[in-house]
Amino acid sequence: MRFHEASPLGEHWPPRRSELAAWVSSVTGVPGLRRIVRRHRGVNLGWTVFVIAAIGPWYSANGEPAPVDADGERAFAASLGGAYSFSRSDRFVLAYRGVEQADADRIVGWMETTFDRVVQFGRAHGLKSEKPRRRLPVVCVAYPAELRRLGVEIDPSWSGLYDASSERAYFDLSLRKSVTNPQSRRGRAVLEAERITVQHETAHHVIDHLWPSLSRRMPEWLAEGVACSFEVVSDGETDGYRGLNGYRARDLVNMVERGVDAGSMLFPDRRCGPGGAAATRWTGDGYAAAWSIVFYLQRVRADAFGEMLRALNDLRGASSVDAERIIERAVDASNRATWGEVVTFVRSARADSGDARP
Repeated sequence: MRFHEASPLGEHWPPRRSELAAWVSSVTGVPGLRRIVRRHRGVNLGWTVFVIAAIGPWYSANGEPAPVDADGERAFAASLGGAYSFSRSDRFVLAYRGVEQADADRIVGWMETTFDRVVQFGRAHGLKSEKPRRRLPVVCVAYPAELRRLGVEIDPSWSGLYDASSERAYFDLSLRKSVTNPQSRRGRAVLEAERITVQHETAHHVIDHLWPSLSRRMPEWLAEGVACSFEVVSDGETDGYRGLNGYRARDLVNMVERGVDAGSMLFPDRRCGPGGAAATRWTGDGYAAAWSIVFYLQRVRADAFGEMLRALNDLRGASSVDAERIIERAVDASNRATWGEVVTFVRSARADSGDARP
């Protein structure tokens, strides 16, 4: 919250309504509250304290825009070359080319929503972070050749990428050009795929910015499982990231029915991501298995999961073996009985939700 040395309350007590309004606005950092307080005859000191306690901390953590890094943004624009348009939101700088303004605005909205949910996720699990240092750079194009010009290769099965080395996210919306009717079944499917991709990669981006030590200490399966949690649309009860990801749950059930051994597929890979070695090619089965374990831990073993994240975030200069030991204390990933519990839990959650994705 932004406090000022000179209080606007003046010498009167109780303060005049206009003075009270100015004080509420300055403390919470929400300009609109000044107008509300001035017009509301029933406002008193108790109401003011309630507003500050309830709204101020939330706005300070979620609503306050990140600082503008003018030099960094100029360097970002110069690295892309010409023909780009730019859109700056509270926490992101989006460079886009070949993309309609409405689509760019939609993507910014998804990114901002995801940023808020990542902050909520960190707060729920006791992760301490500094305020954003700058607005995060994102590139969105409608031509794969443009990404290749920039030296970026995105897997054809996935239309987005977070590059930890440059701390930038890239999105390819070329599939949108093949949609003639956005309201058709295919049009809605393309839009949904874009939303999932944007929220997934934005989760990587924000976690790496707010908690870089955690980001670089998470093994790849954990990093992907956490990012998959942010693909979920909030249902008003689970803050989104703790909710059932119907697509990943469906893939998990199909994977188990095919007899795929998720343990051997995920856990021998000890490389850290997204800041470690180059990622392997992930398939739907891998994402489903990784998400299901994170889903289970958040819903069933939340305390152990939070302790694991905090311990990983606190590691400084430790070896990867130290990170592995922390993770193994939270969940014995190689234990088949534990994996069976995860599958059973996901099946039950899917049945309770009435989800019947084929």
